[in-house]
Amino acid sequence: MSAPIVITCQPHFGYWSEPCALCGGQTEEAAVLPVFVAPDGAEHFVCGECLEAGAPAAPGRVLAWAVRLERWAAALRELLVPRQFTMPSVAEWRAANEAHEAQVAVEDFLDGLNRPPTEPGEPGKPT
Repeated sequence: MSAPIVITCQPHFGYWSEPCALCGGQTEEAAVLPVFVAPDGAEHFVCGECLEAGAPAAPGRVLAWAVRLERWAAALRELLVPRQFTMPSVAEWRAANEAHEAQVAVEDFLDGLNRPPTEPGEPGKPT
């Protein structure tokens, strides 16, 4: 039975990079991408490394990723052996994110103060 990988044009450019359907690696951000067509007709992105490795290497790459996924699944199951999760609230997460963004803004501002003065006549600067 064939497992087709086809080239497809995405309806919009700049989708978020997604895991490769064959190896779990990262796919490219591009308008034209290779996709694996699953038996149910669903399309899943394929990375450039899998294309470069070629069709003969695909089964080994899929198997290696399956082994990594099985190990990850086992590690996740171990988390459930009687443990109670603790995590921050959404409000705490947002506050930490806002504090980080404020710190970055201050650092960017201070970095701008430390830059040498611009020469008169540069684009966007008064002459």
